[in-house]
Amino acid sequence: MKVLYPRCGVLVVQGQRVLAWLRIQDANSPAHEEMRTCAILLAELATLSDWLAAHEVTHVAIESPKHVW
Repeated sequence: MKVLYPRCGVLVVQGQRVLAWLRIQDANSPAHEEMRTCAILLAELATLSDWLAAHEVTHVAIESPKHVW
């Protein structure tokens, strides 16, 4: 199966925290996955953004079990 998004992530909003996963699978290499948790505070969200950017994540899906927007 062809990998469509080799550098992607998922953010799951759960109350006052965010669970973040990233998955990186470059050509012909095994997938690399990491997970982080952060609070919904500006400084922690900025750190989360930096983490995703450092891994060159190009696509992120966001899931929220409850509508929190």
